[in-house]
Amino acid sequence: MGGFDDPILESLVGMMEDLEKRRDQLLNTIKTRFQGNPIYEKILSIPYFGEITAAYLACFICDIERFDGPKQFVASLGLAPRVRNSSETVSHCGITKKGDPHARWLLIQATIGHVRNVKDSPVTLFFNKKNGGSIELRKEQDEDRLMDRSAIVAASAKMARIIYTLVVKDRTW
Repeated sequence: MGGFDDPILESLVGMMEDLEKRRDQLLNTIKTRFQGNPIYEKILSIPYFGEITAAYLACFICDIERFDGPKQFVASLGLAPRVRNSSETVSHCGITKKGDPHARWLLIQATIGHVRNVKDSPVTLFFNKKNGGSIELRKEQDEDRLMDRSAIVAASAKMARIIYTLVVKDRTW
């Protein structure tokens, strides 16, 4: 292996190599099984959405016809705002968090990568507006938080609406 004097360190290096081989095997299995799946291909065409995210979301969506529209799809991911009504006021609170937590987490993580790296995307422009400026601008202004949580959740909900549209209208990014 690495020729380390410490047997524990050598064992850890061996385990890491085994994990990397297993990861590569799993990614190849995902690519093989999902190749040709139209939903998988559409999601994979979005910048910074990888094989695992595309495969999981494709399984989650399965049949896009089960959703009445993009609002229901966003709600199924738990990204819809909770609404509290009284006789005179309507308040929008945090997200409902109903639905598949893994799909929501994967979508949010992929959206974070997307808004950090794809500068001219409609999702990034929407995020920048909600965030009070781009990540770079907030960094220059020495802001404490570069990414507002509510901004990234709103951008993820927008990304979910875009995914719904890509699948329904048979388009790629």
